[in-house]
Amino acid sequence: MNVQGQTIGAPPVQWCHIAANWQALADAFGYQKATNALRQQGWATVCVPKRDGTTRECDAPPWVTKQIGWALLEALYLHPDQPHHAAFGFVPGRGNQDAASAVAHFLARMRAPATVLTQDIKNAFPTLSEPQVRAILRDSVGLSGFQLHLATRVSCRNGHLAMGAPQSPHILNLAMRQVDEQMQRLAQQLGGAWIRYADDCTLVIASRRRRTIRKARRMLKACLRANGWQPHPRKHHTTRLGIDSQRTEVCGVSVAAPVKTRYTKEGRTVGKRPSTQSPRRLRHKQRLWEHLAKKPDQPPAAIAAGYKRYTWSLARWKGPRGPTPRTRAAQNLRSQVERRISTRSARLLASERTAPTVVSGTV
Repeated sequence: MNVQGQTIGAPPVQWCHIAANWQALADAFGYQKATNALRQQGWATVCVPKRDGTTRECDAPPWVTKQIGWALLEALYLHPDQPHHAAFGFVPGRGNQDAASAVAHFLARMRAPATVLTQDIKNAFPTLSEPQVRAILRDSVGLSGFQLHLATRVSCRNGHLAMGAPQSPHILNLAMRQVDEQMQRLAQQLGGAWIRYADDCTLVIASRRRRTIRKARRMLKACLRANGWQPHPRKHHTTRLGIDSQRTEVCGVSVAAPVKTRYTKEGRTVGKRPSTQSPRRLRHKQRLWEHLAKKPDQPPAAIAAGYKRYTWSLARWKGPRGPTPRTRAAQNLRSQVERRISTRSARLLASERTAPTVVSGTV
């Protein structure tokens, strides 16, 4: 798209043309503007509102610095050294929807119960100082000389990585590649997956045991601190799918736990009874108490007492993955029994009130 002779959406200059030396930069933008870009002058601070009501301060570079940043970003995209495949933020062809879809696809392939851990990094962009940005561009990208000096100056402000520069997210992904590699190995050991969107980290593990969850949380924070990042003390969340909730939020997108489908004679029924994983004796008990609940001549007290014995046996049963809690099938059975008991009691009470009163006596 051309607007006033300029191409919108693509850099008007190439990095190899403006970063060869100082004279090439001055010829492209002028002596004064090139000098201001190297001196980091003309930047502005913009406050962007957040969902929680607070604001985020972003650094807005001037026009010349932004054009140099776009040219540098195009050169970084063409370099063979790219961010880790677990990074979904500010990567061409990827976004938060793709990160959420990756988590949902992984949960669908898992056969064990899953837990989703999220962790935010505190001040991710200001954590990278200007010497660290210079080292990343020198070691990872291979810049040197005037190109390294120019790329570092247009990427930083006030001694740290600028949040509003076009190339800053890509540099952040390069800086966190070591964290991604370490957490990917940890996730594979725990039978899970690791996904990161900029400074939002998501770890999926194939367990709902509290001990394993605490261990994974400690290892995640230790990995971040070992690489120079500070975990946010308040922005973290743990969701045990199937216990705490059936849905979780990944990169601002709601992800639901997969629901397996079973088929009955009446047709398709969504959901599957967790009680089918229990021993045969418990399944027989469940069918027995369901049958007793349907009998009109069975006292409500006997139904409730039988249900209590069933849930106690289900809670005491130890399966291959440890003690089994009261599953959703037991909760559904309890609600059904309580509903039938209340309906039965209401009918009995109504029949007692409407029944005629017989008075004994002599005539």
